[in-house]
Amino acid sequence: MANGVAGLPPITDEPESNARQWADVANQRIAHLLETRAGPFWGPNFSQATNPKFPFPHAPFGEFRFVEKRIEGSKPIFKIGGQGAVGLQSLCGIPYLFHIRNTCSQQNIPLHCWPFNGWDPAGHAHVLVEWYPAIQNQGQKSDEEDALACVRWAKIKDDQGKLSDFLIPPLSDSKKTQAILEGWVLGVL
Repeated sequence: MANGVAGLPPITDEPESNARQWADVANQRIAHLLETRAGPFWGPNFSQATNPKFPFPHAPFGEFRFVEKRIEGSKPIFKIGGQGAVGLQSLCGIPYLFHIRNTCSQQNIPLHCWPFNGWDPAGHAHVLVEWYPAIQNQGQKSDEEDALACVRWAKIKDDQGKLSDFLIPPLSDSKKTQAILEGWVLGVL
């Protein structure tokens, strides 16, 4: 997806982000493939006539991922733009994650992309996880403070011997399979 697949352009951030345009093209492709009148991405820059938000008929997925349903106040991944939306940042981050993964592979640096490569990252020196900083950061809000709060939380849990409880959450097999497809947020049980 980061380099462009299935008729979708690559997602770029230089000289400016094309994530909104990418989401618009993705909506058209998804609507065509699912034989619906709209795709899942929505937000203030999308016309309600062409994208009526969720739920839309015949979608094989919901507006919220399973993990997002467990986080009070979370925003859906499909919302592009607007207060508290995370979809645009997620789309803009995908090329960077792609680059990190490829660079690690090329340099033989073992990288475990959790939970996609499995729930238990034991034995891996480098683990890539998804955070929802509002869970750990109850103080001043900034990118730096969010990152520090997440790292502090993980260190405390690791020192207590409880980090593995969060890396292997108590989910049914079917929910674990769903989460491996959708992704999961470290710190959510």
